[in-house]
Amino acid sequence: EEGGDPRTNLGELKTLQKTDRDLLEFGTKAFISHLRAYKEHQCAFIFQFAALPLADVARAFALLKLPNIGELRKKAIEGFEPDESVRTEDIPYLDPVKERARQRRLAAAREEQERRRAYNAANPKKRAKKERKAAEAAEPPKRKRKGKHQRIVEEWDDFAKEERLYKRMRKGKISEEEYERLLANSDDDFDRPRCAGGVGGGSSAATRASGMGSDDSDDDFGGGSGSDASDGGGGGAAKRGQKR
Repeated sequence: EEGGDPRTNLGELKTLQKTDRDLLEFGTKAFISHLRAYKEHQCAFIFQFAALPLADVARAFALLKLPNIGELRKKAIEGFEPDESVRTEDIPYLDPVKERARQRRLAAAREEQERRRAYNAANPKKRAKKERKAAEAAEPPKRKRKGKHQRIVEEWDDFAKEERLYKRMRKGKISEEEYERLLANSDDDFDRPRCAGGVGGGSSAATRASGMGSDDSDDDFGGGSGSDASDGGGGGAAKRGQKR
């Protein structure tokens, strides 16, 4: 009937769903498709899933209950009242072939559930271990603590970086704004060891620390070759010995 009350039409749809599982599944699948079309749409600034009135949409699809899907987990949906007068599991298909197949699936699922329940009762330790693993998997991963040596090396790297940037700014090679920007943003080329594969070896922190005493070492910023860095760890030490 045209021009009828929408609430009456929705009520009739709910009544029909209680006796026909096909209608129940059609409405539920349409509701899920509508939600995912919003959530996965490329124009997210227009189709904002967070602003979608989920309770109103569920009522518009004449749902008896909300489906158990990931999009609705951990969401407080106010304004939607599920129909507690019927269990959706008990709603049959009108097609007897489909209904018999569904009943077989339900019976197999119940048997599997009973088997797992009996197994867990007979093996409490394994059940506790499984529950503990599930709880650990639900928790956010813990950050691995760095060792003392690693923290010292990283502190030396940061100190050497700041020192070289300050020397470049003092010589007028970079402006104060560039100094602040480079200090805030860590660059891979900047953090790369200046003496890679030298004779003396050693960590990047030690290599940078050996060149911090002289202003000339700053001319090698970005991976050039200075007086000490070009000869490796041993060459720089030999030259300093000759001067002494």
